[in-house]
Amino acid sequence: MSAVVWPLAVLLSAAGLCVIAPRRAPGLYLGPAACTAALITIAVLYVTAIWSR
Repeated sequence: MSAVVWPLAVLLSAAGLCVIAPRRAPGLYLGPAACTAALITIAVLYVTAIWSR
């Protein structure tokens, strides 16, 4: 269950950052949001893979 909830929550929060990102410099918000989303998703999937052995 957590393998679905955490990545989904991260993607929704990244989408929220896309909405509030300034028009002149969207990379200030979108770059860190994308890295954070990828990091949390990979970490959750890694832990899920270890526990499901």
